[in-house]
Amino acid sequence: MSEVDRRLRELLATATLAGSSGRAAAAATERAVTAGGTPRATPRNPYLNRVMIKNAEDFFGRQQEVKRIFARLNATPPGSISIVGERKIGKSSLMNYVYMRSQRQKNLEQPEKMVMVFLDFQQEKDMSMESFVRLLIGMADCELRGRLDVSGCALSLDGVKDMVQRLDAAGLRLAILLDEFEIVTTNPSFDLEFFSFLRYLANHYNVAYLTSSARDLQTLCHTREISDSPFFNIFTTMRLSVFQRAEALELIRTPSERVGRPLAPHAETILGMAGRFPFFLQMACSHALEYLEEHPDGTAPDFAEIRRRFMHEASLHYRYIWDGFDEHERSAVLRLAQGRSIPDALRHVVEELESKHYVEGEGGSPRPFSATFEEFVKTEGVRRKKEPSLLSRLFKRPGA
Repeated sequence: MSEVDRRLRELLATATLAGSSGRAAAAATERAVTAGGTPRATPRNPYLNRVMIKNAEDFFGRQQEVKRIFARLNATPPGSISIVGERKIGKSSLMNYVYMRSQRQKNLEQPEKMVMVFLDFQQEKDMSMESFVRLLIGMADCELRGRLDVSGCALSLDGVKDMVQRLDAAGLRLAILLDEFEIVTTNPSFDLEFFSFLRYLANHYNVAYLTSSARDLQTLCHTREISDSPFFNIFTTMRLSVFQRAEALELIRTPSERVGRPLAPHAETILGMAGRFPFFLQMACSHALEYLEEHPDGTAPDFAEIRRRFMHEASLHYRYIWDGFDEHERSAVLRLAQGRSIPDALRHVVEELESKHYVEGEGGSPRPFSATFEEFVKTEGVRRKKEPSLLSRLFKRPGA
């Protein structure tokens, strides 16, 4: 058993005993072992994945974002970035791609000098300060692979400072990747002192943070005191949104070609059905490829059937988007879907929806981002008409 494997097992055992941090430790240790990429045979349908992309060959697009992130990490001192984007936009996949050793070797000017730690908080809503410190120090020790021993650092903020000072004395830099960081900013266990401490490290040592969240971090704090903290001033915000058209076409073309079922001839139909959100685009490609596998005779694919299958899966996620809209946003999207005019009072709402790409206005009048989302919105409009209004429910006569 290698020293790295031994340390990983020790960390898992310790974290499990500690309670809530066990799941995060398991995910982090797996990531540390497989950061170089996991060799595997190409699956028959390469579009089936619905969670974080773990293999470099499955990652498409975002190359400009990757360059920006590494440019900040290569600076002296390294810069911190807050990745902000809607649910299922690919924040975790981007962070994991940056974390892969192949990308570090390719993009860092001195990869041997950078210690990179990835902490995923998706399942850790009740993490304590001690659990965070244990996980951070333990994973840094794993990443160091015996070059420097930090395992003896105390499980406290002073212990983290001790670790950073040891790294600094050895000429090493530290990048801490914090996925779903709003789990920390909204957790009362992490007070103002904690965030002030993180800022202190970035200001005095070669330490950088790469965080992901659904909203700007300052709007996701459990106290006003923390939201006003100068900690957030150290970040450059990177807003992650839909794919560029070229990126979307690459996702449609390349994986399908690898398995001998090219979808490029149907790219425009798929784009019309799913839009440029990578999650929905991958979902549409998955159903299209599945249909082609079921009908290998070479006949033209039945996109009415593919669309039906796609809508069956996508509707749940469209529902999540729709329920997240406020009343003004729903009214604006419904008007656009029905081809009705937008009153002046809702024009700023449409502009905001365009900035999030739930509405697309390139080359013409704004419309919902895909034909299927437009269909979903129209259906919601019909359903809303059939429901009695709030006032009519309040004043309905007994027995009527």
